[in-house]
Amino acid sequence: MPSNPSKPQTQSQTQSQILTIETNKTYNRLLNDPNLTFNKLRKIICDSDVKDMTRVFLRGIFGRRATQFKAELFLSVFLIYRFHSVVFEGEGTTMDKHLLEIVRDIVKVLRCDLLKNINIISHKLLEFKDKFEVWKQLDLNQQLKLYSETYYELEMLKLKMKQHHEASTIYSESIKPLQTKIMNMVNFIAGNRGIEYVEKYKDTHFKLTINLEQKLRENLKKAFWAKLQEDLFQSPPCYDQIYGIFKDIHLLYMSIINCLPEDRKKIRKDELNSVLDCEYIKLLQEQTTLTEEDILITAVNILEQIRKIGFAVNDRKTNEMISKVNRFVESNSENVENNEYFPEIIQLFQLIIDELEELQKYLLNRMIDDKTTGHITDETIDLK
Repeated sequence: MPSNPSKPQTQSQTQSQILTIETNKTYNRLLNDPNLTFNKLRKIICDSDVKDMTRVFLRGIFGRRATQFKAELFLSVFLIYRFHSVVFEGEGTTMDKHLLEIVRDIVKVLRCDLLKNINIISHKLLEFKDKFEVWKQLDLNQQLKLYSETYYELEMLKLKMKQHHEASTIYSESIKPLQTKIMNMVNFIAGNRGIEYVEKYKDTHFKLTINLEQKLRENLKKAFWAKLQEDLFQSPPCYDQIYGIFKDIHLLYMSIINCLPEDRKKIRKDELNSVLDCEYIKLLQEQTTLTEEDILITAVNILEQIRKIGFAVNDRKTNEMISKVNRFVESNSENVENNEYFPEIIQLFQLIIDELEELQKYLLNRMIDDKTTGHITDETIDLK
């Protein structure tokens, strides 16, 4: 039996022999250096010597299976851990948060005894790899979606600029290079698959745009119609908003028929002007001689004009409103209580605007489908 048995190791001596990720000077800096910026960290993990060192480290974790886990993927753990708000653009999605949770688990176990936790580390890294592949695919789709939205926003801007002939050429020439740059970037990050994604995204984009615009319009309309109702039911009624509404209807109608060929556009313009004289409405309003009957008849005539060009989404409702107003006119207003038909005024305005907006969306989609002419012909809509 030896006369000088070795003394038991102290706790500090044991701790000093534990191998953790922070034992390595480079990894320790990646995890803990407070002065390390996103760009500096990215530069470090892109260094070839750091990648080579990481491959050696991964061989110690996975053995012969190390080739299934790339050094770049392991080094991305540090980037996500330190700068997840940059990588995920803010708080991130649910998938982003799941990935960050796995990264934090990996770092936690890497800060413990590596030799005792090799199986746990390898398991966590393989889980991270699977989640990362899913996340990367989702992130690519997000990028393609963003590029597609931007591309078609520019496309819609080009089409809308056709209403302003003087600026149309200038804007179109400015927009085309931007769209080319977008498609080049899409091709760079995703190749032909990305190009196909953008081309197929058109219908999705317009559905999303229309839904968003519809929500915004609905919120604005609620407040507007509530104020109009309040004005009409005053005693005496207040018609201050009526001229502005008719003016907006006139502008919306003209913007829609602007995509027609010149000869057809002139016909439609003359027809509307024959039933809607905004300046006359304004004059009656200023002279306080504007009546409920004036408003109802003008609104019904506009609805008839919209039907005349062959487009009525709410055809049944339109017929009901026209019949109702005609009964009011036939009664000469003598047997009708004051304010009784004011709800119909609001409904008529709502119906007119809904019809015109539906027509606008329809024609815009037709123009996008037929970019060669930029015009809607008699064959693409029933222009009676």
